[in-house]
Amino acid sequence: DIIKVMSPGCIDELEGLDQECPNYVIAVLEDPETKAWAMALGDVSTGELRVGLSQNIQELQEWVELYRPKEILCRRFCRAGLEKTFSGYQLRQGLLFSALPEGILRDEAGQKKLLKKIFGSGDLKKQPSGQVPGASVVLAGLLTYFEQNHVGTGQFLKVLPIQDQDTFVASETAVRDLELFETSRSRSSKGSLFQTINHCMSPMGARALRRSLANPFRCPKKIKERHETVGELISTGEAFLAEVRLRLKGMGDIERLGARVVGARIRPQELARLRDSLGRAETLAGLFEKSSCRSKLLWKKLQGLRDAAEVRKILSHALLGEPASSPGDGDGIFKEGFDSKLDRYNEFSRNGEKKAEEYLNALRDETGISSLKIKQHKTFGMVLEVTKSNLSKVPANFIRRQTMVNCERFVTEELKDLDDALSSANDQAVDREQELYQALLLKLLEYKKQLVQVSDSVAHMDVFQSFAWLSVSKDYTLSTMISHSDALVLEGVRHPVVEASVGRHQFVPNDIVMGPAQKQLLITGPNMAGKSTMMRQIALCAILNQAGGVVPARGAKLPIFDGIFTRVGASDDLSKGLSTFMVEMSEAAYILRHATAESLVILDEVGRGTSTEDGLAIASAILGFISKKLNCWTLFATHYHELVHYSEALKSVRTVQTEVLENSGGIKFTHRLIDGASGCSYGLEVAQLAGIPEDVIASAKSFLRTHHHKKQEKVQDTRTDQAQKSKSSRRELFRASDLIPVSPSIDSEIAVLTEKLETIKIEMTTPIQALNILYDLKSILEKRGNQGRFQDGQT
Repeated sequence: DIIKVMSPGCIDELEGLDQECPNYVIAVLEDPETKAWAMALGDVSTGELRVGLSQNIQELQEWVELYRPKEILCRRFCRAGLEKTFSGYQLRQGLLFSALPEGILRDEAGQKKLLKKIFGSGDLKKQPSGQVPGASVVLAGLLTYFEQNHVGTGQFLKVLPIQDQDTFVASETAVRDLELFETSRSRSSKGSLFQTINHCMSPMGARALRRSLANPFRCPKKIKERHETVGELISTGEAFLAEVRLRLKGMGDIERLGARVVGARIRPQELARLRDSLGRAETLAGLFEKSSCRSKLLWKKLQGLRDAAEVRKILSHALLGEPASSPGDGDGIFKEGFDSKLDRYNEFSRNGEKKAEEYLNALRDETGISSLKIKQHKTFGMVLEVTKSNLSKVPANFIRRQTMVNCERFVTEELKDLDDALSSANDQAVDREQELYQALLLKLLEYKKQLVQVSDSVAHMDVFQSFAWLSVSKDYTLSTMISHSDALVLEGVRHPVVEASVGRHQFVPNDIVMGPAQKQLLITGPNMAGKSTMMRQIALCAILNQAGGVVPARGAKLPIFDGIFTRVGASDDLSKGLSTFMVEMSEAAYILRHATAESLVILDEVGRGTSTEDGLAIASAILGFISKKLNCWTLFATHYHELVHYSEALKSVRTVQTEVLENSGGIKFTHRLIDGASGCSYGLEVAQLAGIPEDVIASAKSFLRTHHHKKQEKVQDTRTDQAQKSKSSRRELFRASDLIPVSPSIDSEIAVLTEKLETIKIEMTTPIQALNILYDLKSILEKRGNQGRFQDGQT
């Protein structure tokens, strides 16, 4: 019979799964009228189940990018379109498309019956997810798919919303730009934030940490609870934390083992692993109970560690220290004394083997054939094997069964009787062992909620100790401000991944201060000076802080952000037909539509994908929109130095720069952030440092000098034209002076102002300076007009 159908989303064997990552399959169903997509997300290996609604295909793509399922279930006629939509994701991650079972989608009664069988209710009203349009239908389709593939559905105890109310979802762009789980260039987990800060000792803890980074809290209470717990663990000291880590080391995957228990698919060796892990959990609880930790959240989780104590007792009483892989193999599964009937069968089986050995020795003495052996044959059962040289000694009661090249095989009536008795005993022992094993699994089903609870507790305790260990071993700290504050202060902040790469003493930390009056930083400076690193490390600190953890800084005060948005780097999306600049503008548009005053926005070199004029216009407009309309926390890095003058009119923008030291030998990056604006991008110097050939550098310098000279000539010609036009305009404007007597002092002031206008560099004039010049001109004109009217006797 078919006992299981394998597919990427239906794997629950631990050997076939990544310990640190969930293994999702997502079912989607489109509403033909609203074009919204109902979603059901499941992981058969852990029992996690979520439902939600995407308003359009773009939002559906974001959820798929976030959860990274191994398999998508959809209706057959939608498959081609979805495969095209997710072609880029397929190339990067690998994705199987499978068909949703059609029958259950049209059977409303069948849907309710299935949901009631699994959850006790035919709808989702009482579930944490609540009622979601179309969710019951697509969920029934997903569960039916699991049942058809023989993986079971007993491990699914509740239905969660696709997004928890107390968290925000890090967008796919932010996950990519900040390299939370893999690097942008190599798509490798090595070099990601997760791999750098992950000090969890258990698979459940690693997956819980991953969820926390992808879904940071935005609820102050939740963050404060975690910070208090982590803070207490930090205060216990390195020795205590090392002891905690020792208890967690070697902990089995209780979450996935528990799911296999509920699905009745767990092997005896895995049950032994579960037993030992539950024992470790109890020991861990005892260690914490003797400590000085009194955090409410910690003690709540401690209770969970002891919830499955009864399961451990049952398994300890029943199983051998190292049971066989399956009933009938090796030395068996159950301890002697666990079942009297099994003990009798085993005893008879073992004694039967001894009797066979005794019978063989008696035959050797009787026949004088010292090399006589008993072999097990799959067709004839037990046989006596006699070599060719000893055939003359074979007695008459030996019955020939098989002739071989070097020997012949025989049986006797006594040997057949012994074989039957021994085979019967072995079969009875195997049958009894199988019967007892199924009964044990059925008994364990009564404790499925306790297994889930202890798994959750171990996962959280592991995450807490991981953050605490990060603090004591890598000098991370807790933020001291947990509120929707108007201050962002980071003292000696570092980039965790870069620091791990170059070394603690090689990385240059910086101080970042932002407040309610100036929530946007305009960052200038050359490439390689550290602008992108600076911005990313602030965003990573925000994520770590709202995950309930510690940040790589000497001191920290951080507001709670309702979302983190990024636009970093240059990349196209050929699968969607999007150019580099189009991708850049699409991501910028998403930020401008979704960011709020409590969001954190990272913008790196916006507008560089098009011409300088267009790029500068777009960058200035975006900076102005953020300052005037959104007023969100923003880090805006640019090579457009013209933005510095533009930003002077934006009160919420502060200008800073990455410091560069110049000397006769070239330039040196200090990687320090200081106030002010950089006047040069040092592009040629950076190119030279990168190894560009000297001939190319020399040619570039020559082009730059020529281009600059022509630009200056063009500017001078423009000024000359403007001066001539100004003189002509001035003659027309003041022609009435030929008729109206005017004071010589007024003419003198006009002459001075005219000369000043001719020397003004318009492109370098700030708005404030322009207003002052205009005010002076207006004052002189008013003086001249008043003098003329006074002399004419007019009012």
